[in-house]
Amino acid sequence: MQLSEDLTTALIAAAGLVLAALVSAWLRLPNGLRDPRHDIERDLAILNDLPEQSGARGELLSSIDERLISLVTQAGDERRNPLGVVLGVALCGASGYGAWWFGRWGGWWWFVAVILASFALIMLSVIRQDWQKAPRTKTGTRLDVDRSRDLSVVSPNAHVVEPEDHP
Repeated sequence: MQLSEDLTTALIAAAGLVLAALVSAWLRLPNGLRDPRHDIERDLAILNDLPEQSGARGELLSSIDERLISLVTQAGDERRNPLGVVLGVALCGASGYGAWWFGRWGGWWWFVAVILASFALIMLSVIRQDWQKAPRTKTGTRLDVDRSRDLSVVSPNAHVVEPEDHP
């Protein structure tokens, strides 16, 4: 089964729209390409506009304080994984191209195209994870660091919850 040129063009256009929607959604995620300092600045402007007796004022102030403490304790400690990003982009592009190539052949090749397209979508999440700044080893492996205990050193007002011992 050969696809007509019009159908192929329509499928490519639809895939482009889906990809654009995914990238758009990715950029709106909480840790997408956002600057935490800009968010704190915006919240400080909101805080200054709130009346003194507002109940939300205290919550917003504590939220700003927590983010500032987090920003100070993590400053200079985080980096991206450029090798992971480059490999992710290369594999995502190759998989996307392979999905398009096999999808043109039709028949049972659609099965291969679907697998490659799924792999390309998975690679988008890998790219996002490696693009985020996080504490990493020299090889780029992400570290899961619990910084909650460091907060009491930075601010005496920080609240640290101690884990309970369960039998």
